[in-house]
Amino acid sequence: MIYFGDLEKDILTGKNAGIKAYLIDELIQLVNRIKKKLKTN
Repeated sequence: MIYFGDLEKDILTGKNAGIKAYLIDELIQLVNRIKKKLKTN
């Protein structure tokens, strides 16, 4: 399971539950980097 949240405390919640947790902003940045890389290839 992966947990996505929009607040820093969401990361702590996910870690306390023993699952991977990411901020939505990190996901958006990752998607944008991938899109940019695909466009340049």
